[in-house]
Amino acid sequence: MTHSDVFFCLPDFSGGGAEKVMMTLIEQLCPYHQVHCIALSDSGPLYARLPQNCSFINMHSTSARQAILPLSRFFRIQKPDVVVTTMAYFNFVIMFALLISGHRPDRIILREANTPASTIASLPIRWLGRFLYKFFYNRADEVICNSKQIARELSEVGVKQHLINVIPNPVDVKEVRQLAAEKVILPKFADPSLPYFVAVGRLTRQKGIDQLIHWLSLMQEKANLLIIGTGPKRAELLSQINDAQLDHRIKLIDFQNNPFPFMANANAVLLGSRWEGLPNVGLEALALGKNVAATMGCGGLVELQLDKQTKSLFIAKADDEFVAELDRLAKKRTYSKNKALAISQLPRQFHIEAVVAQYEKVIFGR
Repeated sequence: MTHSDVFFCLPDFSGGGAEKVMMTLIEQLCPYHQVHCIALSDSGPLYARLPQNCSFINMHSTSARQAILPLSRFFRIQKPDVVVTTMAYFNFVIMFALLISGHRPDRIILREANTPASTIASLPIRWLGRFLYKFFYNRADEVICNSKQIARELSEVGVKQHLINVIPNPVDVKEVRQLAAEKVILPKFADPSLPYFVAVGRLTRQKGIDQLIHWLSLMQEKANLLIIGTGPKRAELLSQINDAQLDHRIKLIDFQNNPFPFMANANAVLLGSRWEGLPNVGLEALALGKNVAATMGCGGLVELQLDKQTKSLFIAKADDEFVAELDRLAKKRTYSKNKALAISQLPRQFHIEAVVAQYEKVIFGR
């Protein structure tokens, strides 16, 4: 099946982790295979990364539900050989569109990027979520997830064990480290000599940026925090920063196509997530040789720390542990500007070559 047409389906080109993984796979497979990309719209910063030799099908739809019938017509006419899709709600939509199209691709690959429990909890009718997982996911040829936790949760909602395949997110370590060398201007903190932390992610409840702000306010040591991201919680977070009188030590800037220089300049990268599958930011920070402090909600990062494959990753089991780690990192003051990047702390199984090879086997059934 090496000459099969592969159709990657994603909601849009926002800078989220799931979309970044799909875009990385598209970029890596395009030179060797017939690759197509279907999306509800071309909105989002990742659209610029779409390779020229990847045909793009824009559904011009404002919602996934509205796209079901157009997607069904498309699948009925085009009859794709392989369909790869990501994110639970969009996976449900693609599977429903395929079902009513009457076309059954040679291979259907569903990628679960987040915890099923969080997806089900977000639905007004929770039993419906469990039903959709069991009904649609068991009709796929492979269900890929990026952590053992997600694999367990998929099994618990009724997805057949033999369909589930754990493949981590890919990180192009060489590219990340090259991009980190670009020069950037840091926001002006009142005291730029203080230790400096960075957090990168969408400004949503899931990412727990509000928790990071609170924990910084509890530190015994003083430190600066740069938050990079956009999202619906922006105004609420700015209000929290002002109420805590931390606007001189916490700065918030919009999404950056290249956040790596900001991360490279930091004493540590922080993740306050309430739930995750496997956060790319944590992996990319390890690729830069940075210290990473994360919560127990960070899915695959917790598993990586339990495997003791890296000494740069700290997982806090409680709020006070996170605050204590921030104080410890602030006291170290090991980072100075213009210092060369430390050696990558990212284990080999997350490197792009190893991950893409696993995806190729799954996608092409080899």
